[in-house]
Amino acid sequence: MTTLDLQQQHTHHEPGALNRCAAMLYNALARTAGLFSAEVDTARGELILEYDPNTLLESELQAVASSLATDLDSPFQQCINRDGGYACTACADALKLELERRGRLDDFTVHPGRMAVSRTTAPAERARLIRSLAAPPEEVQEKSRWPWDRWDPLHKQAVLTAITALGIAVGWIGGAAGLPQPWPQIAYVVAYLAGGYMGVRKGLAELRHGIINIDLLMVLAAIGAAIIGDWREGAILLFLFSLSNTLQDYAMGRSRRAIESLIKLRPEEALVRRGELEMLIKVKNLRLGDVVIVKPGERLPIDGVVARGQSSVDQSTITGESAPVDVAPGSPVFEGTLNQSGALDIEVTRLPSESTLARIIQLVENAQEQKAPTQRFLDEFEQKYALGVIIVTALAIVVPVFVFNQPFEATFYRAMTLLVVASPCALIISVPAAILSAIANAARRGILFKGGAHLENMAAVKAIAFDKTGTLTRGKPVVTDVIPLGCCSETELLTLAASVESRSEHPVAQAMVNAARQQGLSFAPCED
Repeated sequence: MTTLDLQQQHTHHEPGALNRCAAMLYNALARTAGLFSAEVDTARGELILEYDPNTLLESELQAVASSLATDLDSPFQQCINRDGGYACTACADALKLELERRGRLDDFTVHPGRMAVSRTTAPAERARLIRSLAAPPEEVQEKSRWPWDRWDPLHKQAVLTAITALGIAVGWIGGAAGLPQPWPQIAYVVAYLAGGYMGVRKGLAELRHGIINIDLLMVLAAIGAAIIGDWREGAILLFLFSLSNTLQDYAMGRSRRAIESLIKLRPEEALVRRGELEMLIKVKNLRLGDVVIVKPGERLPIDGVVARGQSSVDQSTITGESAPVDVAPGSPVFEGTLNQSGALDIEVTRLPSESTLARIIQLVENAQEQKAPTQRFLDEFEQKYALGVIIVTALAIVVPVFVFNQPFEATFYRAMTLLVVASPCALIISVPAAILSAIANAARRGILFKGGAHLENMAAVKAIAFDKTGTLTRGKPVVTDVIPLGCCSETELLTLAASVESRSEHPVAQAMVNAARQQGLSFAPCED
């Protein structure tokens, strides 16, 4: 496995640059025997190393972790975009392309909030070490003098797209209304600058590393359109490309928020009883066998079994069942679930990194990495396509002029026309826009897809199996019928039931109370 030269890396916030953080992970893996996975969790600010305890000594591991954490602190803390996961994702993607170009890539995982590199083969016995990295980036953002620097990439891209559209509209309407030059052309120049800003930065950054991508091709196509006098067509190309990037950033933001919503279910601290002492400690410092005290209204910080106490626990975040589950000593409970009614003493049976919620987060992250087959094809095809179009355009200029002695002006015009026509704006926009539209449309109807691959697979689905009634129902008990057994009327029975249950928080009790209120019945809480 080769080692990347960190002296050649660019700054953390340059889009498309080979990021120092990503390269450091790769280099640590390359030079350390027994280390098979290195990961940075940008959402939690942690360095995570997985290793073979039979190969790598504890002292060697601590030395590697300390050195790597120290090296990562500076670029990690200075990155003003890492809070959204955008910079890390873009830079790590560029590193992945570079490693693929070199023909040396074991396994590189990138998605909003996390990037990791690991060996394809792992030992049967593995252990994990977690180290905290730099402080959150808000302090760095506050030091920036320009509001633009504090915006996340989605807001930047959306503003640039809007400016591009405005420039096209002004130039188009101005030209049609007879507005004298150079005002319509100035409007198109503004559209060019706004629409091509991100593409030029990313295209040039990757060109330094020998990567020719679609960003560069689209910018060249727009420049070609301007050269032959079709400013409006070039501006429209850049608008469509900028709109595509905005949609992709929006999709990335949804992915990031999905992971963050799961992470927020994990309490940071836990009240632990050790001997006669009760202490508040970080959840990541919990040990097997610790007894954690969870009060009513708090989320459980760990997987375990109830050692003492009785309560109702809302486990919908884990099991999907909306009705709370009654727990007693010996009952299993899960991290991230909500304790509702009584205090509980819980014995820790799983470490935080091995909890059910941690595994769910891992599954969600893995699912979001699964691109649709069409999108995977485009990712692999785009660089070859861009290079091919540039070569064909160059040949369309050189061959007619030097081989067939045709006039340069007419030949150049035809070549630029070819470049504009070959720009794959529809190809770039169609797949992410269609996937995003379908996922958003389904979400509004209560259907959640884990990724584009699963969405495309729906075309071949013949039957659907639903695992529980809660999947199809509202998940909230309601009173549908009141059937008295000769003792009283329906109204009297419902009034009595509501009086008895009015002080209870149980979902069935609340259903009775709500039914009585909907019928306008008056009742008072029972005294005895």
